[in-house]
Amino acid sequence: MSRRTKLIILGIFLVLLSIPGIYLFLTWEVEKPLRFRLVGKELESIIGTAESGDFVRIEVINTTATGVEMTAAGVEDGDAPPGTTFAGIIHHMDARPLPGSSASESMLSAHGHFIFFMKLEKTDNPVNQQNLRIAYGYLTRSKRRALALHDAIEPYLPKFLEGRIPLPVESYEQTLLEPAP
Repeated sequence: MSRRTKLIILGIFLVLLSIPGIYLFLTWEVEKPLRFRLVGKELESIIGTAESGDFVRIEVINTTATGVEMTAAGVEDGDAPPGTTFAGIIHHMDARPLPGSSASESMLSAHGHFIFFMKLEKTDNPVNQQNLRIAYGYLTRSKRRALALHDAIEPYLPKFLEGRIPLPVESYEQTLLEPAP
């Protein structure tokens, strides 16, 4: 085989090999992938009279071109110290999708939306609906696939590799809770 043919084959191989690498680079980490919007009632009218266990509906919108799995989220008062969850909790294990939602479980497709029920906690704090934030954790589809691959090959790894393969970590963001339209 001539040298020119070898270089052409090598070039084609490198181009084909770079395509998944570029995809992973572009979809591994995305910035502020989710938006949250109340559906239906005004939160101010609900929080003050809510009994523990009441639910409101929140629409979650994926603004990116890759799938995103929301792992957990909580509503926070923007005026309160960071990490003070006061109004409700959304968690992927407690999520109840509504019929017609575009996602299964908590994986939102690219540019998809999903409606969750948020369970309210009893609070007597005054609520400023314009300043509510949602703190949430998420994994991109690429990270979720890497975790699934790790779980699949882990039982077959040699002993000296156990615990030495780094795992992708969950990302965290905060965004404003948009009021009901």
